[in-house]
Amino acid sequence: MNLRILNNRVYIGVSFNLSSFSEMIESHGDNFQDTLEMEDRYKDLINSPIDEYDSIAEYIKTVSKWGNYAGVGGKVLKNNTAEKIIAVFEAVRNILNSESPDLSLALSRINTLYGLGMPSFASKHLRFMLPEKCPVYDSILTDVLPYSFDPSGYATFAEDCKSLSIELCSRNIENPIRKSVTWYAGDVEAAIFSQFYDQ
Repeated sequence: MNLRILNNRVYIGVSFNLSSFSEMIESHGDNFQDTLEMEDRYKDLINSPIDEYDSIAEYIKTVSKWGNYAGVGGKVLKNNTAEKIIAVFEAVRNILNSESPDLSLALSRINTLYGLGMPSFASKHLRFMLPEKCPVYDSILTDVLPYSFDPSGYATFAEDCKSLSIELCSRNIENPIRKSVTWYAGDVEAAIFSQFYDQ
């Protein structure tokens, strides 16, 4: 764990005032306006067996487009069989559905799909399956944060994002994109990401 919170300031390799997170997440929402719409669209993905290729293929394409590289989705669908894609996502769903999901294992499993490669796009797919606990971890963040760019580093980053989300909630810091004081691990990451994202 790299997270430290002292008074009103958080240290996570970089440092921010906790009170700044409302403005930070709003900035991310301005740049990625369909995030909550996608969350709502895919909120039931984790609750039902993944056995239809067309629906999971559409998910892969949509998440890849959201991540600003639509071509990743096409590469994944072209270079993996339908059976493998379904099997991998069902295995990941089962991992994330457990009481204490092993996010390192989930990322490792989804990385077995050719074309998703390192944590970046694999983590984007985890993020929409379980935004409460799964952040995105990409090359922009790995350049400024102290976590290793691998499944273990991802799991540690996710744990710190979840801890920080709990702290933000306990301090009643508003999350303007959810119009509440609810914060997900994915929101914490998005707020941090917004400070380093160059459109």
